[in-house]
Amino acid sequence: MLNEELLDNEMALTDTPDSIDEQLIFNEPMPENSTLFDSFQLLLNTAIGSGTLMVPYCYTSGVGLSLLTSLLFATIGYFTLNFMAESGYFAHKYDYKGLFEHTFGRDKLWIVNVMILCVQFGASMIYCHWNGRLVPKLLGTDGRSDILGSTSFWTIIICVCCSLPLVCLKSIHFLERLAVVSTFAILLLIAHAGYFMFVHISKDGFDPQHQLKFFDFNAAAITGLSVNSMAYNCHLNLFTAIEHMKKPTVGRARKLTSLTVCTSYILYNIFGLFTYFDLFKTIGRGSSLEYYDNGHIFTKITLGGIIFMLILSVPLVIWAARKSVNSMIFKDTEPTTLRWITIGTIIAIGSAGLAASSDNVILFFDVVGGFFTPTIIFFMPALFYIKNQRNEPKWKIAVAYAIAAFTVIAVIVCVSQAVEEVIDTFKGKK
Repeated sequence: MLNEELLDNEMALTDTPDSIDEQLIFNEPMPENSTLFDSFQLLLNTAIGSGTLMVPYCYTSGVGLSLLTSLLFATIGYFTLNFMAESGYFAHKYDYKGLFEHTFGRDKLWIVNVMILCVQFGASMIYCHWNGRLVPKLLGTDGRSDILGSTSFWTIIICVCCSLPLVCLKSIHFLERLAVVSTFAILLLIAHAGYFMFVHISKDGFDPQHQLKFFDFNAAAITGLSVNSMAYNCHLNLFTAIEHMKKPTVGRARKLTSLTVCTSYILYNIFGLFTYFDLFKTIGRGSSLEYYDNGHIFTKITLGGIIFMLILSVPLVIWAARKSVNSMIFKDTEPTTLRWITIGTIIAIGSAGLAASSDNVILFFDVVGGFFTPTIIFFMPALFYIKNQRNEPKWKIAVAYAIAAFTVIAVIVCVSQAVEEVIDTFKGKK
């Protein structure tokens, strides 16, 4: 222990930003069996998730404002991913729990477990909610007044019949191999949006002057904060991606995070621009897929691909939530098969039940993406870096403080809108 402290002190005095780039993040052997591109695929598949379907809605606040908001969160995502990697190098801890315990003490470890549970439970809730809205569109029953047209029914039934069996698996490797579906799904969304944009423009022409907006500070602008915080959320899987990467240095971690964030930004906004330039004000408070003719074969294929991706995503996000519950209640002991299935089932059914309780998807995003997600993926990494950095450049420390302050402001704004959504829901306005 004393030797490790002496080594840390020596590194604090001798490391410069240039030398840190060449340092291995891990102080213990790692698998190092993947290329940079393989690790990039894993992070990208994690980033592309529940926020994707809401990107076009954010464009109703204006093209310019939406692009700037997305760029701001991409920049914050890039810095906080790097703050996580560098904090891991400084503290020799390689996950949220380890970094939190090292930074704030073991007695406060329950805080990060609760936050991970809330983030992943909320993400599962949003995935289940999307399934409930999109399955009737795929089946053509969305206009019916019976149970087959009910979003609540499909939210529960798809979770129980499709996602729950995958939740019970004790190995994540099968699910991780299928995670590439997420990238395929957004490429399918882009192709679908681009196809209909060009079809409609060639048929009706393109005269957006009476509809095109560049800056409109409306409710969608606030929702854009929560959607974009979820759009660049791959922090929980960062060290998993890095530890399998050949030569996992701080510098290569920066390349990995920059590649992931830049690709996500480009894909999201191509999809958003294609959809907005096609639908304009037709886009409402939901997924853009809900505003296309669901009788078209291309739309049906796209709906099927997205639903398949959502079904696979539920057990992936529940994985981390279940481990947090096990850590809090059973002190990180290896769970029995019965305990594993029981915890996963309770989280899955609970998230689906809450998702079925309301059609107001904006409320879900403002609570999950406006409070829980930014707290754990932006605020905490900034604190980890501030507390564990070793005489790093002052501008980077200032950026960490700025991100922490911005996160607090954004959380207040999003939670305020969530409260208004709840009040309006009880009043019957939404």
